[in-house]
Amino acid sequence: MRIAEYSLLSKVRDDTVTLNTGWNIIDLNSYYDIIAFKLDESIDLLQAEIILE
Repeated sequence: MRIAEYSLLSKVRDDTVTLNTGWNIIDLNSYYDIIAFKLDESIDLLQAEIILE
């Protein structure tokens, strides 16, 4: 999965995260502005829950 951070003017950073089978917890504390997620592959049986605290 790719995570991109954007400010109002441009892309700030672009990171790649490896997802494993089962639960994956991704710490987003180091990001500040707008975040976008993109899966690198087509995944047929994907269930996702996003909790923002």
